[in-house]
Amino acid sequence: MNLNTGDLYWQTQFPNPPTYPSLEQDVECDVLILGGGEAGALSSYYLTRAGVDVVMVEKRKIGGGSTSGNTALLQYANDSPMYQLAESFTEEVAVRFYKLCLAAISQIEEITRTLDIPTDFERRESLYYASTPAHVKKLQAEFALQQKHGFPVQFLTEQDIRERFPFRKDCGLYSPADGQINPYRLAVSLVDDSARKGMRVYEQTEVSAVFHENDNGRLHFRTNTGSLITARKAVFATGYETQDRQTTPGAVIASTYAIATEPVADFSSWHNRCLIWETARPYLYLRTTADNRVLVGGLDETAIQGPKRDNLLSEKANQLLAELYSLFPQLSGVKIAHSWASAFGGTKDGLPFIGEHHHHPNCYYALGYGGNGTVYSTIAGQILCDLILGRPHADAAMFALGRLQ
Repeated sequence: MNLNTGDLYWQTQFPNPPTYPSLEQDVECDVLILGGGEAGALSSYYLTRAGVDVVMVEKRKIGGGSTSGNTALLQYANDSPMYQLAESFTEEVAVRFYKLCLAAISQIEEITRTLDIPTDFERRESLYYASTPAHVKKLQAEFALQQKHGFPVQFLTEQDIRERFPFRKDCGLYSPADGQINPYRLAVSLVDDSARKGMRVYEQTEVSAVFHENDNGRLHFRTNTGSLITARKAVFATGYETQDRQTTPGAVIASTYAIATEPVADFSSWHNRCLIWETARPYLYLRTTADNRVLVGGLDETAIQGPKRDNLLSEKANQLLAELYSLFPQLSGVKIAHSWASAFGGTKDGLPFIGEHHHHPNCYYALGYGGNGTVYSTIAGQILCDLILGRPHADAAMFALGRLQ
């Protein structure tokens, strides 16, 4: 799968990351992690700190897949609003899921404090505004349910928004509990930390075959380098490319677009440089960066990859810039410095896929599909660590892979 096209931004902020060799010999381990993006890196963080013998293989370079195209807004609110999840599941499930996401942001903050390589983590407030007058009732319902369960959220009226921003919206939800990060630095820093704790890391190493043998249930993996990896268990943190080999029922893969502007000198019209997104689906979203750029993303398309997606990049980039100008007229004239298209996925019920495969024992999946992938990957790392160590996890059933069959 062609995950990203265009001129990616994040690697320009860290041009000389740690490097690792390709695998040239047979190895054995307790757990093999396939994938060196955020999902694999966060799983490695929890497993290595639990004393597990881990090997990681990445077919590209660490952080070189979907992580490189991630715009990394860290939010407890999700593509599926809480009230909608309550209707689809139960109120208890919806609230628990949102509480897990809220806790994950704090956990990411705590993790980044332990890492040697800075990740540009910052706490940020966020505005979720009504895209049309018809969406006001949706936000009122969402606010009522979040407030009922003690989530940190305010309801902003049209007047409230006008006092804080240079644009007019009918209403919005405002939360002080979110954040942002450089996802590429996060993946690289986490893998570096795990490697220092003994994890063996191999880049430019792709698993070409997986097979089981009846020798105490061990898994065997053949790589493109000809090496054999033997493991007791495996974590598949292979992102959207998982669907190339084995379709996950309920997964929906599409494409999204993003731009990073030139540095901006004055953010005085942007209230607290908060995260911004909207109720429309697909939605527009905006954030700022540590080096004072604006990231704008959205305009999702159903085309997964290939010429159709890539040929739209220039048009979509200009549309995203126009949306920025519309919201912040003071930024009119700022130019695009980077633009890219990426594969993007979600699930039909709004929850990620985390857990042991229902047909393949000892194979665990960390598929943080949805607009909150970094947060989901943090939840996945904790759940999978417990399951792999034989400890029950109360929330595992919520994210089971076979739930949408």
